[in-house]
Amino acid sequence: MKSLTLAACTFALATTAVAATASAAADLSVSTSAPSGVKYYDTATYRVSVKNVGNLTSSGGSLQIDLPRTATSPQVYTLGQVTALPPGCSLAASRITCSVASTKKGVTRNYDFGFKAPYSAGPITFSARIVPPGTADPASNNFTTRTLALSGHPTAVTLGAGYENRHCTG
Repeated sequence: MKSLTLAACTFALATTAVAATASAAADLSVSTSAPSGVKYYDTATYRVSVKNVGNLTSSGGSLQIDLPRTATSPQVYTLGQVTALPPGCSLAASRITCSVASTKKGVTRNYDFGFKAPYSAGPITFSARIVPPGTADPASNNFTTRTLALSGHPTAVTLGAGYENRHCTG
């Protein structure tokens, strides 16, 4: 009897050890935050955060922030103006690209960029994606979008006065 119980107990411990080893991995997630009370054409700082929510150190990766684009043709431009880039990042067309260094478990890296959004009849949205090297990182938390909550500037209008509206869509 005693040897049978011991064998069953040993088997259970071995199974637990295998399950714990199989789930050990780095897992980079991406999230965004934005200030409140931002008006059209005001410069605001937006944050993209990359966090290692896994239980091993990540080998890094690439962060891609896709900015809103114009609906012009044949050339497409950024709908708005980038006023500041995170250190070590670059801007090409309407994408900010940042190299993400090796990141220990539980560590968050923040990437702040300045952006001036114009008035738009539709929503103004940007997206962020973390692209880890290889394919070991689950993709469910590697992508997010942020729709900017913008408001207009209050403007007093005098009856009978002449006004000129200057607005470029692209």
